[in-house]
Amino acid sequence: MVGEEATFDVIIFDYWLKDFEGLPTLAKRMRQRFPRALFIFVKIWSPFLARRQPTQGSSDEMDIFDWKLSKGLPRNATFEAVKNKLLEDNGYWYFPDYQTADKYFDEAETSTYGYDFAFPKEDTVVKTLIDYLGYFEQSHHLHLSKLGHEAIAETLHNIIKQYLELHPTVVDNGDLKAPWERKDACHLWFTTGSCPFEHTTNWKMTEFPSLESRWALDVVNEGWIKIKNDSTKSQKVFISYLATKQGWYPNVEATLGDDPSIELTATTELQRHSLAHHTKTVDIGVVPPGETKILNLKPIQDTTLSFRLLGISLLDPDSDILP
Repeated sequence: MVGEEATFDVIIFDYWLKDFEGLPTLAKRMRQRFPRALFIFVKIWSPFLARRQPTQGSSDEMDIFDWKLSKGLPRNATFEAVKNKLLEDNGYWYFPDYQTADKYFDEAETSTYGYDFAFPKEDTVVKTLIDYLGYFEQSHHLHLSKLGHEAIAETLHNIIKQYLELHPTVVDNGDLKAPWERKDACHLWFTTGSCPFEHTTNWKMTEFPSLESRWALDVVNEGWIKIKNDSTKSQKVFISYLATKQGWYPNVEATLGDDPSIELTATTELQRHSLAHHTKTVDIGVVPPGETKILNLKPIQDTTLSFRLLGISLLDPDSDILP
C-alpha cells in the first residue's frame, strides 16, 4: 500500500498479464498523487509464452516446456542443448496476441505520460528464444534468471539516467504530493488469509497446497457475505476471484442486495502458461454510504475446484477499472 506519507520519484508498473484490468485506474491515481514522478511500465514476455505447432494453423500445439520434453531433453536441460534443438526444429513458432492486456497497458502508459520497457524481439520467434534463453530459469523458462534480473535492472537504470539528463529538475517530488482524490477500501486476503466480512460459515479460508501463505475463500456452495460501506459516499463493489483457461473453477450467479443477478465467468483466454490461475476483478454493483448489502454467490457448474474468492474492494463509483 502507498499510504498517506510515502513519496516516490520513480514508480515501476509490472502488471502486463497480471490483473491488467485495473492498471489504467491505478496509474491515473498514482499520477494524480505523484504528478512529477517518472512512470515506467514493464512488459516482460518469457519464452514460456511462445507456442509451437507442427504446421501453422494446426490444433496440435505446445509450449516450450512440453516441446523440450518431447525432444527427449530433461526439464533442466542446458541452454546450449535447447538452442541446438531449436535450430533443428522445423515447426511453426509464434507468440499469442494479448490484445486485451495490451489495450489496458497502452491506456495506462499514454494517459499518465509514462515510459515502457520490453525485451525486443528478433524477426523470428526461434531467434528470439535463442537470444533470451539465458534470461530465464532453465526449467519452465517462465521466471527471470539472475542474468535476466540484472539485464532489466541495467535497462531501467539507463531509462532513469536518460530521463534525468533530459529533465534534470522534473523528477524530484520531495514533499510534492497531491492529496488522494478518492478513498478506497481494498480487502484482499490472498496474502493474509483474513477476511473482514461476515459470511456463510461453511465457506472456509483455504491455504493453497502448492503456494505457502497464499489464501482464498472457498465458496463450496451457495451462500452469502455481508459487505459494509463505511464511506460517506456510495462505493462501487468489485470482487476478485480465480479463473483458468481450462475451466477448473465454476461460474457463479452473483446477487448484490436486490440488484439483478449477474453471472461471473471463471474462465480466461489468457495463455500465460497452460496451468496458470489468473485473477479476475469484476464490478458487481454499488453500496450506498453507511449501508450493508448482502452478496449472494451461487455456483452453477460442477467443476474440479470450488469457486475461490480472493478479495472485495469498494471504490469510487466513477472508477474506470472496467470498460
